[in-house]
Amino acid sequence: HYQEIPADFCVMAVNKAVLISSVPADIWIINQMTENVQPWYNEADATFNGIRIFRYSAAVLRPPSRVNNGYYFQVLTAPTERLNPNKLRPIDGVIRSGGSITGCAIQLAYNFGASEILLCGADMSGDEYWDGTFNVRPSHGDIWPATAKVNSLIKWLVEEKDIKISTLSPTKLNVPEY
Repeated sequence: HYQEIPADFCVMAVNKAVLISSVPADIWIINQMTENVQPWYNEADATFNGIRIFRYSAAVLRPPSRVNNGYYFQVLTAPTERLNPNKLRPIDGVIRSGGSITGCAIQLAYNFGASEILLCGADMSGDEYWDGTFNVRPSHGDIWPATAKVNSLIKWLVEEKDIKISTLSPTKLNVPEY
């Protein structure tokens, strides 16, 4: 579905998706610097030339960069500021954690002023990446637990902030197809 991304959209690649050569990402987002990130991080760091937005804890753990281009923004999220599917607090100027990297990207898009958000590859299901590799986690499965939090965020943005959110690819999120 990457080829269906409109040319005039700002593209945020999350995690390993920054390595998809047919997706011209403007922004690269990382939420965590875990053992699953380490095998591909150096390649991504060496090849990506856009804006990098890393959660503070990931930014301080990242290996030294070999490149001098690009910009880093360190986003601090506190455990007390997590997404709550039962009562969503405003996200103006804030990135609340707990909704996976997809939830962070949606909040960033909103805070950057997006009036329309188009998801691609945000399936919120399973353990397999786009390239056939796996990230097996106990929290994954047919529907990730973070899905309820992201759905609450999406509902709030659509109903309270009049943001249009849709998807190009299959997802467990409650969003219409584009």
